[in-house]
Amino acid sequence: MTKTKITEFSNLLRVASHYDKNALSTTLCLWVGSGSSSDTLEKNGLAHLLEHTLFGPYSTNNRSDIYSGIINKDIKLSAFTKLDNTCFIIETVNRENLQACIDVLSDIFSGRWLSEQGLIEAKLDIREEINLLLQDEDEILFDALNAICFPEQSYGQPIAGSHKTISKLQIEDLQDFLKQEYIAANTLICMTGNLEHKQLVDCVEKKFSQFPADRKRPLLGPKWRGGITHVNQKDDRTKIAISLAFYAKDLSDYYLFWLASFILAAETNTGLRSVLNLNESVLDNLCIYPEFLSNVGRMNFYLNMQSSNCLAEIDKIRNELSSFTNTKIQNILGQLKQTDIEQFLKIIQLKNSNIEHLAMCLRNYELFPSNATLPCLQSEVKDGLICILGAIYEPDLEAIAYSI
Repeated sequence: MTKTKITEFSNLLRVASHYDKNALSTTLCLWVGSGSSSDTLEKNGLAHLLEHTLFGPYSTNNRSDIYSGIINKDIKLSAFTKLDNTCFIIETVNRENLQACIDVLSDIFSGRWLSEQGLIEAKLDIREEINLLLQDEDEILFDALNAICFPEQSYGQPIAGSHKTISKLQIEDLQDFLKQEYIAANTLICMTGNLEHKQLVDCVEKKFSQFPADRKRPLLGPKWRGGITHVNQKDDRTKIAISLAFYAKDLSDYYLFWLASFILAAETNTGLRSVLNLNESVLDNLCIYPEFLSNVGRMNFYLNMQSSNCLAEIDKIRNELSSFTNTKIQNILGQLKQTDIEQFLKIIQLKNSNIEHLAMCLRNYELFPSNATLPCLQSEVKDGLICILGAIYEPDLEAIAYSI
């Protein structure tokens, strides 16, 4: 037996759960609808720094109250910051420790563990993270791509920030951000597993109903610019990253754009792999995937290949992407195996039982994952794919970063 339910408190905080009596474990998450896109340019990295200061990595030294508090409760906690959200996840939740887990999330949400010492420790962790990112050539390539997609915007800046911006951030900056962004109306608490919804609601109400019903200030979504840039790298292989802007209407478009990415990357005699003469035995030489942001999406392409003329390869990609006629798309679809398509859909399927899927769909679309029907390649879906692929490439909206 499975059930998915949602409850909204008077302060507009929402609590959602997916119950499955046969589940082997239960997972809990605090999902705040604010991420690095809420940073200002001068304070790039603030949202990520706050997440680390509120939580930080496990430390064998129990460096501050939060670490000892978590370890004493035997709670497995992880966290991440993305462009539009910040998430804290607790695994191995059970009936006996559910309230203790909610207490931990409440302490994080309220900023109880914010301290100067915690900030110092978090900055040390993030400086190490930034140093590692600066050594990652793919990361550098995509940072350059993001900067031309969204120039002079937080969407185009690294989530972790830079050494310069992180060094300037003070505890007051974290406190102000927490007060402005970590508010009940902007927050979801989700649970998946073998505990029932009422248990969750009762525990959450004890700690979270006290928070005020402030409304989050509206944020302007990203403004797409595009362009072309290059980065100097030591690698002798050609690397190309491309983003193409698109607009997705609702959750039903989620599967269509993922299917479009599957078709673009498929091994057919008329697709990108054939045009670029990619070696089928080499893994990860072409990766294509959609990314959904607050009011715009983008189809991302990553190409890693051996070539002496990078610009010629870019022109081949442009020509291929602008050549998707109705007939050509039908021809490509005819070359694909139905079993491969079905397997791909199973991989990307949104599930109520996946806690990140549950939180993302409720936050972005006000729907459960199960509200999005898994498509099959009938005429209506084919028409949708033809529409997407036929309009996938607009020269004025392309964003390209390549290594030389």
